[in-house]
Amino acid sequence: MITSSNRQLREMREIMTLIAIFIMALIPGMAARYPRSAEGRVRDFLLNHVNFSLRERPVINSNHHTHVTLKVAFFAMIDLNERDEVITTASWLTAQWIDERLTWDPADFDGTDLIIMNTDEIWVPKIILSGSLETDSIGVIGTHKGSILLTSDGEVNLGTPYVQATNCPLSVRYFPFDSQVCPFEFIPENQLLEHVNLTVEVNPTGPGLDTNEWTLLETNVTNLFFEFVNHTSNRPTSHISVALLCIHIERDPWYYVNTLIIPSAMMCFLSFMTFVAPADSGERISIGISMILGLTVFQLLVSDTLPTASKDSPILGQFMNMNFFLACLTVPFSIGNINVAYGDSKLHLMKYGCVRKTLLEILPWLIWLPTYTDRVSEVIAKEEEHQASAFTTKGKDIDDEMRVETLSMAATPKRNKVSPLPAALQSPKDGLTGSEKAKLEARTVALVMDRLTLLVFVLVFCGYAINIWIQFQGDVGPRSCSGSDEP
Repeated sequence: MITSSNRQLREMREIMTLIAIFIMALIPGMAARYPRSAEGRVRDFLLNHVNFSLRERPVINSNHHTHVTLKVAFFAMIDLNERDEVITTASWLTAQWIDERLTWDPADFDGTDLIIMNTDEIWVPKIILSGSLETDSIGVIGTHKGSILLTSDGEVNLGTPYVQATNCPLSVRYFPFDSQVCPFEFIPENQLLEHVNLTVEVNPTGPGLDTNEWTLLETNVTNLFFEFVNHTSNRPTSHISVALLCIHIERDPWYYVNTLIIPSAMMCFLSFMTFVAPADSGERISIGISMILGLTVFQLLVSDTLPTASKDSPILGQFMNMNFFLACLTVPFSIGNINVAYGDSKLHLMKYGCVRKTLLEILPWLIWLPTYTDRVSEVIAKEEEHQASAFTTKGKDIDDEMRVETLSMAATPKRNKVSPLPAALQSPKDGLTGSEKAKLEARTVALVMDRLTLLVFVLVFCGYAINIWIQFQGDVGPRSCSGSDEP
């Protein structure tokens, strides 16, 4: 039994040895069939080194700092939410630095000078965008974004697309003739200046940030540093490098000129036409109220566009408020003039001679209106024409009455005085009764007040419009990009 068991074990060992020899014989053939690429051999040479660690800064001497250059290429401005003061842009970011540990001789690897690596295989700087409003967009460069191109001299190029929504404080003082500055502040995450020095460059973008409403004027970059004071230890004051990138954009104002400024000005002028409409037309008040409602709609459009927490009140808002105020004033002034023209009470000021002459004669002549005397003459002429036509139509009855009166006068002894006219031909001295005179005076005064009020409103509107235009000329362009003290 023991002999047979030993024999089986020897046979099994021999079989396993033969299988091992067979596999060992196949391996060189498989290696020859699937050779290792030069890029793979470079990767093994760099990453499988005993002393390599992706958690360490890419320097051999710890006293050296790592210079990281971040190149930003904007290719679209997705949105500028003026009410919330948020700008959303799309860009391509390229980070460049030198990793002193990742170098090789291309001659040893079939001339391979460039390889592609993942961001989680080597050291990558962590750069954040200050003012970012989205959690996923705070980290600009990190181990989870982009891909890396590594050259044989250790130059690392990390490229990644980036869509960011950042805070953009707006100054709407000169809206819609305004220009804005939106800052982008890039900061290395918890890296002092002696460790990581960050600088930012802007690649030419062409018309990438231009939209139907906004035009890119220029981009400015300022590389700064902030003092970092550690109050929990006695270490000396350190610094953190900060790169400030600002885009200057200018608004195309013609959309708002055509949809807000010109229509609101025209509606304000139309409200002034209530002083031109006849007082007895019954349409004066309705015209004024319609214009007020229209201007209210324009006020809502402006308020929905501009930010609610703006420090500077927009000049356009002052213009719209003035239009609304003048349109509102036309209603009470129209009611007052109508009350003067058709009120039952007499004008007490007319008892003063100077006031009477000014309102009835001088002012109408100055503003090219018929004076009170001209209106009286016109009324008398119309009355005489009416009486003449009335006498003509009566014809025979009037002739008979006149004939009878003539015969009676012939039978009556003559006296040295003029006989009175028949009752049909008698009239007041100037052809008007006292009540008719009072009504005519009231109509004249109301018409003068209408024209004077119209003239005053037009002058006030034109003067304020000129003042608004002068204020718009005070725009000195986009404000400068602010930051910390430069080194």
